[in-house]
Amino acid sequence: MPSKAAQQRQVEKDRQDLGPFISVTVEGTDYLLASRDMTGLDVRAMRDQCGHGFATLLSLALTDMDVDILAEVVWMARRINGEPQLTYDEVAGAMKRQTDWEFKTPDVFNVADAGDGGDDEHPEG
Repeated sequence: MPSKAAQQRQVEKDRQDLGPFISVTVEGTDYLLASRDMTGLDVRAMRDQCGHGFATLLSLALTDMDVDILAEVVWMARRINGEPQLTYDEVAGAMKRQTDWEFKTPDVFNVADAGDGGDDEHPEG
């Protein structure tokens, strides 16, 4: 069995391999949304439905988490994991402020490295 230090190194390597990500548990179900798993269509859908990209989502999850942001994380995680036709409104409409949820990995956010194309508020070009 690997030592505790070796196990911790593996956890850190796994986190780095994911790149920027957010992980939450909602009503007992775990959801992982990793930037590396998003296609161009996913990013466009996020911008169309929510008005921002991945980096802003991470920032909002840390600074202004509410049911709408939670729904966005769950929606995109489900979309990437086999439900591409699922809409944000379907998820958000079923979620209430009393929903039981928790961050699983709030310590791994690195908004500057989210690779979402820059500043959502002041796009270049």
